[in-house]
Amino acid sequence: TLNRMAALIITVLKYILERNSMKARVFRTHPDAIIPSRKSDEAAGYDIHCLEDFTMRPGHRYTAKTGLVIQPDPGYHIEVLARSGLAHKFGIMLTNNVGLIDRDYAGPKDELHIMLYMVPDSNPKLKAEFKKGDRVAQLVFRKTELADFEEVTAAPLDIDRGGLGSTGVK
Repeated sequence: TLNRMAALIITVLKYILERNSMKARVFRTHPDAIIPSRKSDEAAGYDIHCLEDFTMRPGHRYTAKTGLVIQPDPGYHIEVLARSGLAHKFGIMLTNNVGLIDRDYAGPKDELHIMLYMVPDSNPKLKAEFKKGDRVAQLVFRKTELADFEEVTAAPLDIDRGGLGSTGVK
């Protein structure tokens, strides 16, 4: 009755979501590359895996190969985000904070690379070891909003807020 109605609504919603899902075309530049996946039904990010072993130490950068070229549907782009666990445990973040993968970055040599940075630490012995296939970042798909620029002869607001840093820190 009520449970059956709720189950039916959930089934219909899942069907609608599956029908409206975006398709991402994936090309493996290496046979060992792992297709990104989500670890739960509610996860927004798709985990991306490294293609080789590497070790990071504080203050060092590393560009991890993925062996993948990924192209979202028209009207979408991909954002590469850091994994919170790596940031928390090791201070590892993306060198460029957020990676932006344009839809047209999808040629045969346009392999997705993950640029990692391990922040300096007071413990010089700290290191993060990665094995081939480990998750190093996550991908999210976003709608691309385009703008037409209109040049004007004066600033849009007549108020002077004081420039960069004008609102302070408190």
